[in-house]
Amino acid sequence: MDGKTDNRKKNVPGMKLEIKHKPREHTAQTPAPSLLSAQGVVTEQTGGIVVEWGTDAPKALTDAEIKAVRAAGFRPFKAEAVKALMGHKTCSEIVRHFKGRRGFSASTVRHIHAALAASK
Repeated sequence: MDGKTDNRKKNVPGMKLEIKHKPREHTAQTPAPSLLSAQGVVTEQTGGIVVEWGTDAPKALTDAEIKAVRAAGFRPFKAEAVKALMGHKTCSEIVRHFKGRRGFSASTVRHIHAALAASK
């Protein structure tokens, strides 16, 4: 190495590598609702039976949720975006969903999620 000393550790016989951390347990993400997993309601109509699925459209924020979000220091339009995902995603999945989006940092999403969950 051109006369320079090699500061890397040499492989010493009898030396053991000890790992002190525990491996993380991976949990499966909750899948988004689909027509195959949706709970239907059977209704009778003329000439047959029809299964109708309700819509999972995001509902508007209630007055209590708006007050809780504003008390936490955030605007309600951000809370509507977070609430739309709260039905089928966990808080950490929502944080990953908004990663890199301006105005939706990880701490902002966590605080809005906590305010919405506490207002129920």
